[in-house]
Amino acid sequence: MKIKALLLTFILAPPGLMAGIEAQEYTLSNGMQVLVVERHEAPVVSTRIWFDVGSVDEPRGSTGMAHLLEHMLFKGTQTLGVTDYEKEKVYLAREDSLWALIDEANLRLEGGDESAGAEVDALREAYEQVLADHKELIIKNELWDTYLNNGATGLNASTSTDWTQYQVQLPANRLELWASIESDRMARPVFREYYSERDVVKEERRRSYETRPFGLMYLKLYETAYTIFPYKILTIGLMEDLFKMKLSTLDAFFRRYYAPNRATAVVVGDVYPDELIPLMEKYFGQIPSQPDPPLVTVVEPTQTKLRKATVEFDSNPALMMAWHMGDIQHPDNAALNVLADVLTDGRTSRIYKTIVEEKQLASNVWCSPDPGKYPGLFVMSGTTQGEHTNTELETALLEIIRDIQENGITEKELARVKKQSRMSYLKGLRTNAGLSFQLGYYATVGGDWRLVEKFPEEIKAVTAEDVQRVANTYLKDTNRTVVYLVPPTEQANAGEVK
Repeated sequence: MKIKALLLTFILAPPGLMAGIEAQEYTLSNGMQVLVVERHEAPVVSTRIWFDVGSVDEPRGSTGMAHLLEHMLFKGTQTLGVTDYEKEKVYLAREDSLWALIDEANLRLEGGDESAGAEVDALREAYEQVLADHKELIIKNELWDTYLNNGATGLNASTSTDWTQYQVQLPANRLELWASIESDRMARPVFREYYSERDVVKEERRRSYETRPFGLMYLKLYETAYTIFPYKILTIGLMEDLFKMKLSTLDAFFRRYYAPNRATAVVVGDVYPDELIPLMEKYFGQIPSQPDPPLVTVVEPTQTKLRKATVEFDSNPALMMAWHMGDIQHPDNAALNVLADVLTDGRTSRIYKTIVEEKQLASNVWCSPDPGKYPGLFVMSGTTQGEHTNTELETALLEIIRDIQENGITEKELARVKKQSRMSYLKGLRTNAGLSFQLGYYATVGGDWRLVEKFPEEIKAVTAEDVQRVANTYLKDTNRTVVYLVPPTEQANAGEVK
């Protein structure tokens, strides 16, 4: 195995806040990366396993797979979650066969064969009976309970466009249990109760996006801002793809992308590398690596004109705007972060003072740059207040942006935002969980975990001229997409803004 250590010294932080983090990097025999930071203040560790895969990697027609896999990997393994896996395999095969027949009958029904309806009902009844018998073998939530019974907290996972990560915090003397469980999940997961869990994800899409105003706006914003790049579809996936997602397709995606050579384990806390790494090699090192999957080669065409869209929902009018920006490695990211904070971070920010407090056009406004492994979006959103309209709010927001484009920002604003940004970032690294997230995030999305150290230095180097320059470079109408949320009775589209 290879080892490399780097001393991260945050010279921007005051004494006692953050200094001297020694991050050690290891590569297991199968290519899996391990990042370790020793912090012996308390006998606990924060652990995360990151996979270099997200919804951007999904093939067309199979969107939502990465997120659905996040759900399925909590269902257990061949040894966790079941009393007899050999018996269970019979039920799993029968369930798959019945669903294949259900899908075929549904296709005939959609094609106008009304007699297929009775067949669908009968097949579903047969499936439910097999599933009921199958559940007699299932130990519900055994994975969760095993962790909880051993003092673990924060067991969770998350999936994004570019990454997937599984996390848990636990007593330091339970690291071997963690290595055993997580290597088992990586090598021998069992996607039991797949079809019912697929329905859970479909319901999650309805609940979080289709029946919530800002969820609808997000769907429409990304669908409109991107024309061909996979970021066009949010991680939750398209409903039509979730309805027809086959277990065999999901399994093939898992085998291809969730390999140890595409994974980074991060352990921060009361850990000793000379004890941890042999455990990692013992449990994870025996999992075979896989060939690297193809890279995403689609390139989003440059936007050349303003794009507008409208969604209807029974709520206060609101808007969401986005401008295209670079990827996570782009040198303008720090200046765009400062610009976002000047605009909406805190009660002294320009937009809050002018639009929320003085003009009372909106109840809230926020903005944030969102770069990814590939070029992302600088997003801004606001909800109108009282009788004010989206057109009024959009006009006022663009006036503030144009003022910065023409006149720049003050040195006082710059100093305030830079100080707050750096301090907030470094404060987040004080916790084991915060540091383990940032190390894994930058290792997976940025390709280099050392970016954890570079980010505050890049913020420190931003000048007022940099902020004015990026405002003019990116926040222009030819690069902008705007989505209006309007009541169902209102037919107006996004208005012209002068």
